[in-house]
Amino acid sequence: MCLAPADLLLDGDQFLDSVRVDASILAEKRRELKSMDFATVVASLNRLLAREHPAGFNSSWIRRNAPHCYRFIQENLRREYGGVDWDRLTYALDRRFQRLWKPHTIKKTRIPYEDRAEVETILKKYRKIVRIYCSFR
Repeated sequence: MCLAPADLLLDGDQFLDSVRVDASILAEKRRELKSMDFATVVASLNRLLAREHPAGFNSSWIRRNAPHCYRFIQENLRREYGGVDWDRLTYALDRRFQRLWKPHTIKKTRIPYEDRAEVETILKKYRKIVRIYCSFR
């Protein structure tokens, strides 16, 4: 059966109803993300890893098997200068699952520091714990 283009058009009420449904789905997703916190994500991942028993896991595994956790991690577990802080997440997992973490083996070459302001920001944040050791030959 082939539909004519006129049959595919929605009348005004149907269109508004579909927009309302889409908006309510988005609002529900936002509420779901707001109700999550770091402890909830860690508990969810611990349960999932215990149930699935993977030989190893990485960020792609989390994205595929727990997309709601992955969205929270992407938005809330950030380092000072970009990127996700996967170390913080894996440190919070149960010890038996920490050993299964297999980060991506492809390493990107990064520019060490763009400008002096970036270095000063990091040094200012960690001033109390930074130690400088000088070695003379």
